[in-house]
Amino acid sequence: MENEITRKLPRALVPLGLAVALAAAMAWYYDAYVNWQPALFPYTLVALSAGITALTLLALLARGERKAVTLLWKTALSMAAFTGVSLCGVSYLINNVIGKEAMARQASTVALPLASAQVLVLCALLLRALGRPKLLVAVAALMAAIFTIGYGVPYMQTQPKWSDGTPEQRTLTDRLRQKKWGVFNHYLPATPDLVETIDTDCIAETLHEIGAGYYFITMMQGRAVMNAPNAAFDRVTGHQPGEACAKRDLILDLYESLHPYDIDLYVYFTGDGPYAGETEGAAFGFTRADHDGGYVTRAFVEKWACVLEEYALRYGDKVCGWWIDGCYKSWNYDDELLQLYYDAVKKGNPNALVAFNNGVSGVITREDGLSDYCAGEQNDFTVLPRKRFADGAQWHVLAPLGLSPDPKDPWNSWCKPGVKRDSAYLRKYIDKVNSRGGVVTIDIWLEQAGGTCFDQAQIETLRAMGMNSSAASGG
Repeated sequence: MENEITRKLPRALVPLGLAVALAAAMAWYYDAYVNWQPALFPYTLVALSAGITALTLLALLARGERKAVTLLWKTALSMAAFTGVSLCGVSYLINNVIGKEAMARQASTVALPLASAQVLVLCALLLRALGRPKLLVAVAALMAAIFTIGYGVPYMQTQPKWSDGTPEQRTLTDRLRQKKWGVFNHYLPATPDLVETIDTDCIAETLHEIGAGYYFITMMQGRAVMNAPNAAFDRVTGHQPGEACAKRDLILDLYESLHPYDIDLYVYFTGDGPYAGETEGAAFGFTRADHDGGYVTRAFVEKWACVLEEYALRYGDKVCGWWIDGCYKSWNYDDELLQLYYDAVKKGNPNALVAFNNGVSGVITREDGLSDYCAGEQNDFTVLPRKRFADGAQWHVLAPLGLSPDPKDPWNSWCKPGVKRDSAYLRKYIDKVNSRGGVVTIDIWLEQAGGTCFDQAQIETLRAMGMNSSAASGG
């Protein structure tokens, strides 16, 4: 018997190994698709097609099938069914049907159970070939338990509690919801004097032309340059006015330009402060744990919250909300520390919205106990809400329209020119989000080296999206 097992084992392991490779290829495909990496599509499709064909042939041969005609038509049928369900079917769901009762990420996870089923089938073939029916049942039960505990339970735990919100939550966020969609600009000048070159009237006119309801602008990100004066920042770092903080208050000037068009102003802030500054991060007390991360202390948060509070008090109700990045739980952030930022904002404007960003995840929800709206950071426009509020926060998504210079690196599409989604897709996506009470923010490119220049391809895409909306409504 042992000799028989030794003889059959290599032949049975071949389809098992191929099944594992096929599962990896499927994961590769879905990563390329969900993160919108068109350059990878041909390779992933070839890998999947070859894997499915070979797997089907091996499965048929393992069952004792030898007729060439039968092998041919059964392989073709398997290819058509498997490809239709796992590729075309899920792609269609992501683009067209996700507005019903499924989210984009839920649709994309069809890959995992399909791949798991393939591995399970090949395990069954292997054990059948070895003549171990009891072991087959035990392995099948084990795989089902692993799948349920390792994937199913954690997945359900990540799903938010959906609701239409309390009266207080709706009142606070109604203004944002009614604006429907807006634009986000990373403006990170190398020196504070470049802030003087921004034409805020040009920005306002452009946003009005394309139909944006609100506008996000960065105050800073990582580096020591701040886009508006701040005495608290200068006091902690020892800088003189104008050395790190711009002498011009870009936020106030933006408000003056946007207000006549009824375009609301939001400001991006961070939870890690000027960590990349040569001396500024250390002055505030941000500790670098390694090259890509760090951790925060209460002393750091208290100092950094003073900078935020100064801005919030100055702007009052001119700023409708704040999007605070880098509030990662892995950096020691919790609700107690985030409360300091939350209170700082509310001192300036009790109605200002606050969102704390804990990074990109498959499901957009409130990951803390304070955010008024979801930070919603994504790399593409695919995820949809089920209802307006996710765990008590207004549903909101923020994603870049630009194209990454490296198709394999979707993270590098922020503040980049180019268009990853056309106007028809964006219009359809925003309409679906709005119909469920959500809001969409689109990151586009803005010249960083001085002056005020947008990527015209992006502006034309957004303008055409507005025209599509007018045509659809008969306007």
